[in-house]
Amino acid sequence: MILVGTTDASRAAIARLVPNVPASGGRVVIAAFQGQQSTGGYTIHIAAIERRADQLVVRATFATPGRGGFVTQVLTSPAHVVSIDVADASGAREVILVDDAGVEHARASTT
Repeated sequence: MILVGTTDASRAAIARLVPNVPASGGRVVIAAFQGQQSTGGYTIHIAAIERRADQLVVRATFATPGRGGFVTQVLTSPAHVVSIDVADASGAREVILVDDAGVEHARASTT
């Protein structure tokens, strides 16, 4: 899942989902989520954001625990939040979350 905070309300909604995320103005907040997982050891990391016409393509690295590795037995929901300058997102209509191979995982509107 991917969420985009372009307004005070949408930035505050992201801040409610991810603790310690500032909901300040002047920035566009982009939050990528790996989804609920049944153990620890999963991570997501936004590696880059590219502009393609009216789209922002968010490239993220998704990691899973190694086979046979020791992990915590707890529900997790890995997330990574970044912010970009409002000017860099100006005119963008949607945001697309892709992995290292370019496979699309999620899409969201910026409005």
